[in-house]
Amino acid sequence: YTDNYMTEGYLTRLQYDYKDKYFLSLSYRRDASSRFAPGHRWGDFGSLGLAWEMKKESFLQDVSWIDLLKLKVSYGVQGNDNVGSGDHPYYPYADLYSASYNSETGNYSLVLTQKGNEELTWETSKAFNVGVDFNLFHNRLNGTIEYFNRKTEDLLYNKPLPLSSGIVTGRYPMNVGAVRNTGIEVNLDGVIVKTKDISWSLNLNLTHYKNKILELEPSVAENGIKGSYYIYTVGGSLYESYMYKYAGVDKETGKALYLKKVL
Repeated sequence: YTDNYMTEGYLTRLQYDYKDKYFLSLSYRRDASSRFAPGHRWGDFGSLGLAWEMKKESFLQDVSWIDLLKLKVSYGVQGNDNVGSGDHPYYPYADLYSASYNSETGNYSLVLTQKGNEELTWETSKAFNVGVDFNLFHNRLNGTIEYFNRKTEDLLYNKPLPLSSGIVTGRYPMNVGAVRNTGIEVNLDGVIVKTKDISWSLNLNLTHYKNKILELEPSVAENGIKGSYYIYTVGGSLYESYMYKYAGVDKETGKALYLKKVL
């Protein structure tokens, strides 16, 4: 093998607007990655976006304090092939070997350096967004309010394996589950004071965000995915940390103390 990989893709895009009031955006792409076996190599991804400039409608044209009011909604699917399989990230679907030579015996041997998974496929992210752009009071206040819902499926993961599994590399690439991210984003820009000599503006950015693990592959779901400070389980979050319980400060050293469970 060689330390590179190949991609191939086709892309098309269509944009249309009617009377500067109604907007349509369509895109479609078909991508192939050599990181996946031939039966799973191609992925189809696309997006649809719609927008409505409400200010240009007759029922809002006489509202002087509204300069712009645009409603927008979109849905799109993206693909990810970055499985990052250890020292050989380019062909994770294939078994890879390295050759070694024993000078004492004069024999060659092959050593497994990667256990491949031919069922490995694209990780896909499906995103729905709806929001509104506005500009009010003769450009004194403008901003965006947006709700998003993003579901990522077939998450790419290198599952750690014990040597007793017979796979000496200690890992196995797989599609492990799905997560959902939902939230609201608010961005406001306002001009508080504007005179000939002074201009004072203020920006406010707020985000409310929630992450939830929806599913995990059965062999992983039983005990969860464990790390040094986290445990990923169905119903939990990618951003939950598991730490020792804080027990205050050592009065003599000033160092933090933690409760430790003694088995």
